[in-house]
Amino acid sequence: SSSSSSSSSFSATNCPIDEGLWNLQILTDNYPWETKWELHDNSTHVVGGNTSVIVASGPPDGLNYERRTRYTGNLCLPIGQYYFMRWFDAMGDGLCCKYGQGEWTVRVDGEVVLESINDQNNNSNNVKQKDFPFQVTTTNSDADELKGTFLMPRANVELA
Repeated sequence: SSSSSSSSSFSATNCPIDEGLWNLQILTDNYPWETKWELHDNSTHVVGGNTSVIVASGPPDGLNYERRTRYTGNLCLPIGQYYFMRWFDAMGDGLCCKYGQGEWTVRVDGEVVLESINDQNNNSNNVKQKDFPFQVTTTNSDADELKGTFLMPRANVELA
């Protein structure tokens, strides 16, 4: 069992009426130091375009995730905005399957909008970098079920 002593700003539980509650859950595999992610604001609708802005990322600079550990965190994101999750895997084998059953899920207001596919025959996991687009479209936050301990510290995100 591992414990996290880091505080987190990924701990929103209620959002304003014009924002949705974005939740990321990661279960790491046996090689979690290979895994990194970024949440991009992409109002141009072009996935992978150079105009996107990184809203959040993990793990924090200089740190790695622990093996077979669940991380979760929340942010409030404006409704109607387009985003994408960019996943990096140093070896290109994803969070699954021969090396630990890792997985990730993105929810907005409790509804799954993106998730990894734990199928070792699915080549979509076998990439070093991949973008997964989604849009924040719901308004009814039911955040109670998402309250808990948020172990995913926010990286140093420039807000300038």
